[in-house]
Amino acid sequence: MHPPIRPRSWLLDLELAWLRFWRRPARTLVGAWAVIVAAAAVTFVLSVSDGLHDYLSQRLQAFTPALWVEAGAAAPSTDPIHRLSELPGVVAVSRHIASPVLVSSGARSAPARLEGYDLDALPDVLPGAAWALEGRLPQHDGEAAVGVELAASLGLAAGDVLSLASSQGSTLSLTISGLIRAGLVTIDGQLLLVSYDLADRLAGPGSRRGYALGVAPHQDLAALRLEVQRETGAWTQPWYEGRSSLLEALAVERQVMLWISLSAIITAAFSTASVTALRVMEQRYELAILQAVGASTANTLRTVLAESLTSALAGALLGAGLGFTAAWALSRIPIGLPSGFGIAYLPVSPKAQHAVLAGGLTLLSAAVAALGPALRGARMDPAATLRQR
Repeated sequence: MHPPIRPRSWLLDLELAWLRFWRRPARTLVGAWAVIVAAAAVTFVLSVSDGLHDYLSQRLQAFTPALWVEAGAAAPSTDPIHRLSELPGVVAVSRHIASPVLVSSGARSAPARLEGYDLDALPDVLPGAAWALEGRLPQHDGEAAVGVELAASLGLAAGDVLSLASSQGSTLSLTISGLIRAGLVTIDGQLLLVSYDLADRLAGPGSRRGYALGVAPHQDLAALRLEVQRETGAWTQPWYEGRSSLLEALAVERQVMLWISLSAIITAAFSTASVTALRVMEQRYELAILQAVGASTANTLRTVLAESLTSALAGALLGAGLGFTAAWALSRIPIGLPSGFGIAYLPVSPKAQHAVLAGGLTLLSAAVAALGPALRGARMDPAATLRQR
């Protein structure tokens, strides 16, 4: 009587699984296909989610002061500027005013948002604005930086002259010093940057007045905000506070996109379970013979799982790689979006951890899904199975 099969390692089980893996390539491809699609989808969705968050945050910060201090209805004096500029972490202080205006050129006109700063402090108060400029920031009272879509709607380009009209009936003519191309409709289609004194002449009673603060990199805005409020007694607002609803919506969108992508993983798990069950049914006589000559339940279980997990591992690696490659390609060659989307192109931020997370979750779900059919195959009665032959 032959002794029972007691492999000292998993080599025999893995070898049997490897042989079965290549015996039916079509079935193997079907088993791996759902895993490939799931891993690629999750990787790509996570890249788009992070890309959208980074895209909007970068563009909103570029044209919003890090901290804004309310000055009240009256025009701010220069006294608080000295006190604010002495605070640790503050690199620049500018008077600021925001007011709605009507922009026109010839027979064309459009509403816009006029924002005025002290021009000498403007590059430090809005340090991120330089990358989005075609031309330069205004350097004189008679100049303005204009959103590129706003200029296009009026048929204007850099160097052309436009007219501004306030709600009080005041009018001014300005030369366009640069075009702002931030890729965000609320900026490209509405914003005008001018000097504070010029904006003050056009501002109506409902204008928003205050001080714009440029802050050192990596500064704790929450702590600095408290310090500014203690120093001035005035309401202080960080750049993100006025947009809390948008940032909260982005956070919700990220969670929703993640849960939607997880549905692809669940689909891959069901597919893996179905293919594993099919494998066990097709190979039941082979498994019964192995058990009859001494293979243990553990040997059979490892053989079935190894075949399914090899297919799932190959699919997870290939899918994560495809998803990451697609995200990387779109980050280099963006897809433009219609203006109704509010952003210029589909933002994608490919990261290695996206591929690792997607591949790991997909492989884990496939392993859990394959465990049930594999256990049923390992626990079958070899004598009863062979009698059915």
